Amino acid sequence: MPIPDIIWHKDGTLLAPSSEVVYSKGGRLLQLAKAQLSDAGLYTCQASNPAGITKKSTRLEVYVSPTIEGADGGPYLVQAVAGRPVALECVARGYPPPTISWQHEGLPLVDSNGTWLEAGGTLQLENPGEASGGLYSCVASSPAGEAVLQYSVEVQVPPRITLPPSLLGPVLLGTPFRLTCNATGTPSPTLIWLKDGNPVSPEGTPGLKVTGPWEPLTTVSVVQGGNTTLDCNATGKPLPVVTWERNGQPVRMEPGLWLQNQNRSLHVEQAQPSQAGGYSCVAENIAGRAEKRFTLSVLGHPPPKITWFKDGQSLAVGDTYEMSPDGTFLWVSQANLSSAGHYSCIAANAVGEKTKHAQLNVLVVPTILGAPENANEEVTVTINNPISLICEALAFPSPNITWMKDGVPFKASKNIQLLPGTHGLQILNAQKEDAGQYTCMVTNELGEATKNYHVEVLIPPSISKDDPLGEISVKKVKTKVNSTLTLECECWAVPPPSISWYKDGRPVTPSQRLHVLGEGRLLQIQPTQVSDSGRYLCVATNVSGEDDQDFNVLIQGDLTKAGDLSPFGS
Repeated sequence: MPIPDIIWHKDGTLLAPSSEVVYSKGGRLLQLAKAQLSDAGLYTCQASNPAGITKKSTRLEVYVSPTIEGADGGPYLVQAVAGRPVALECVARGYPPPTISWQHEGLPLVDSNGTWLEAGGTLQLENPGEASGGLYSCVASSPAGEAVLQYSVEVQVPPRITLPPSLLGPVLLGTPFRLTCNATGTPSPTLIWLKDGNPVSPEGTPGLKVTGPWEPLTTVSVVQGGNTTLDCNATGKPLPVVTWERNGQPVRMEPGLWLQNQNRSLHVEQAQPSQAGGYSCVAENIAGRAEKRFTLSVLGHPPPKITWFKDGQSLAVGDTYEMSPDGTFLWVSQANLSSAGHYSCIAANAVGEKTKHAQLNVLVVPTILGAPENANEEVTVTINNPISLICEALAFPSPNITWMKDGVPFKASKNIQLLPGTHGLQILNAQKEDAGQYTCMVTNELGEATKNYHVEVLIPPSISKDDPLGEISVKKVKTKVNSTLTLECECWAVPPPSISWYKDGRPVTPSQRLHVLGEGRLLQIQPTQVSDSGRYLCVATNVSGEDDQDFNVLIQGDLTKAGDLSPFGS
């Protein structure tokens, strides 16, 4: 007793109540509206009354959940070349700093001869091969939570010609011949033919014609154990010779597979999964060559029901999606950002079911959310206050986001930092030199988007005082009758202040003797009269605050008449 007064300190500095710092229960409870990293530190509660003082301290640590740059937009497609190193970046932030681990197709990855994890979280694939493809996941974890970034790695394999162009035996003059070039690679390679070092045009060179798999593809489905026929209705004069190929190789007769109707039909009986694949019917005569391609799908027995899912949700045929009658093909007619996701196909019958997965990524030109192209935004902040500049971007592949200040690349400092887990910029304690134009640049391989912030740092008015510390608030001014009196109100502020003058509490009205000059900074009286004596007040105001200066003015007249009545003394 009596009830003590309670105050709080943080790291030795007094904490004043504000919108972010709230005292309640007579100061016994201190609440932080939204904890930030800068709020971490030593908090001390001090209670005092005439009987004494006591203190209690506690240390506050602010945890930040892990975030990974680009984690919201994945998985990201990475196209690697077989045998060439590739790096998968994983830039994670949080407090305490998160632990980084990697998975491949859901299984933990460990350092090996060709794979290792760098200190910053980047995964290095030194010598990727076809088996290196698949889904990679970077997991950043800490006591505050977990974040995941995924990459879909596609390993590109250089083209390889499995059967070099060859000519079997001599060719009679004037008779047609055929050269075959079977090439593999990921993605499928483009084939170019040369004759004596010169390209052979696909449209046809006199005496030569290049043909390839650009004819329409016919899809044929058959239930396992069922029968089907691939028809090749070839016509021409003379009547063309028809041959069949399977996956680029001549079709060999085997049980359940034979030719009919002068090779114009390929009959499949009691179809088996091993017979599924690509078939080609080639019709040739002396006048030229034609080809028809088929894809044979052998379905389960009984025929399975095929269901498609996107991100775990069942898909129905609509304006966005089209399906083949048997459900084996799904087309996305007009892909947009919402089309991206994980697609699954489930084929099920009474015997069992099988699932196949595919990841669809939709490339997006960079855009900055909530801003028109090359937008400019005016931003104001009062000196010594914080401000955040937001740059939320939408793009795929993941964009590179950089900041510029007045056209020069921005460098983070103690006062200006990148917001954790975002691409925004935060000025912690705005100063005059922080004013200027800040530009957020978002780029990826498809294009670029920018947003400009014009930051103005507002400075409340400050009137120059006689005392450097501003403790003397009243200036005393003496002058004689019929002289010139000038009162100066020298002020600095951003934006420039509005200056008003008052005498004895009432606004000053300019007249023939009284003039307001220099945008309000000067009040001039000429000639002076005894009645001009009094209390003058200069008030400087702008949007961020105001300041004032008092003047005590004495106009001295004939001392023999007025007497020594000066309020300032002799």
